[in-house]
Amino acid sequence: MSKLKIAAGFSLAVAYIILFFYVLLDRNGSEPKDYMLYIFWFFGILNAGTNIYYAIEKSINKWVTILFVITSIIWIFPFLLITYFGIPFLIIYLFIGIYIQLNQVTKINS
Repeated sequence: MSKLKIAAGFSLAVAYIILFFYVLLDRNGSEPKDYMLYIFWFFGILNAGTNIYYAIEKSINKWVTILFVITSIIWIFPFLLITYFGIPFLIIYLFIGIYIQLNQVTKINS
């Protein structure tokens, strides 16, 4: 398993975990701190960068990579989360990220 795959999978998981806790704190009425937003933003950009680079490096289908790049806009601009396309972009990005991570495992085994 390459270091790039580990970094891409780790950043994908950490970014969504931080997003989950950020939304959870926001809904419980407790004020999420500004540093949490900056941590979320940092891991979101790291997540987008490593996963896009991993998709390009492993020659994933062009349309999947293009859709992945388009939906990664939500990680670069976190204020888009409050818009109507924020949640669908996050869901699409998560599914494509999981697809890219699992796609390489099936290619290695076959």
